[in-house]
Amino acid sequence: GQVSSLSVHPSGKLALSVGTDKTLRTWNLINGKPAFIKNIKQNAQIVQWSPSGNSYIVASNNQLDIYTLATASINSTIMCKKRISSVKFITESIIGVAGEDEYVRLYDTNSEMCISEFKAHDIRVKVMHFFQVAQYHILATASNDGYIKLWQIDIKKVHGHPFLLSEVNTSARLTCLAVWLSNPASIVQEVEEQEDAASNKYCKEKENKIKVASLVEDEYPKRGWQLPNKRKMAASAKERRKKNKQ
Repeated sequence: GQVSSLSVHPSGKLALSVGTDKTLRTWNLINGKPAFIKNIKQNAQIVQWSPSGNSYIVASNNQLDIYTLATASINSTIMCKKRISSVKFITESIIGVAGEDEYVRLYDTNSEMCISEFKAHDIRVKVMHFFQVAQYHILATASNDGYIKLWQIDIKKVHGHPFLLSEVNTSARLTCLAVWLSNPASIVQEVEEQEDAASNKYCKEKENKIKVASLVEDEYPKRGWQLPNKRKMAASAKERRKKNKQ
C-alpha cells in the first residue's frame, strides 16, 4: 500500500512509516533496510516521534494511539472529536491536534484529556508545525483558507489561549507545511517586539480605565450627584440573576 506518513527518530538512526496496508514499519536508516513490521487494526494517516524519541503516536481517523518505544506497545489512547488532519508534540506529554474544524486542541497524553482548545482559523486547520527558538515555543498552523499563522504557546500556562504572533494570507489552498529557521535571532526579536506591544496596549487600557474612574469620582460631587454604591449594585445584580433563573 501507499505510504501515508513518515517520521525520523531524533537520533537520525530510525524512521517509522504508516500506510494503507495496515502496518507500522520501523526502518534502520544506517543500512537502509526495514527493521520491524507491526500489524495494526486500521489504516493510519499519521505517525510522529516524541521530542525525546522514547514514544511515538499513530493517528487513525479520530483515534490517537501513544506507543512506548521500549515495549513497542500502546501506552494510552485518545479519542478526538473530529477526524485528525495533523498532530504535533508540544512537549513530551502534551500534543497539539487539528481536525476537521477550525480549532486546535491540546491533549495530555498521561491523562488522555483535552486540556485546552482555541480557534485558529475560520475554516478547518489543515496542517501544523511546532518549533522552538530560544525560550519561545511556537506553533505554525495552516488552513485551506490560505492563511498561515504563528502562535506563541506558554508551556507553563497551556490551559490559556496562545498569543498570535503573525499571520499571512498566501491566497493558496495549503495542503502541507514545513519550517526552516534561516535567522533564529530575528524571530526572537520579533517575538519580543510583539510581547512589548501587547504589554504596552494592556498598560494603556488600564491607565485609561483609571483616568475614567478618577474623573467620575471628581465630577459626581461637583454636580451634586451621589457615587454609585458598589454593595447595592452587587446586591441588585445578584437579585436579577435569581429572577432570571426563576
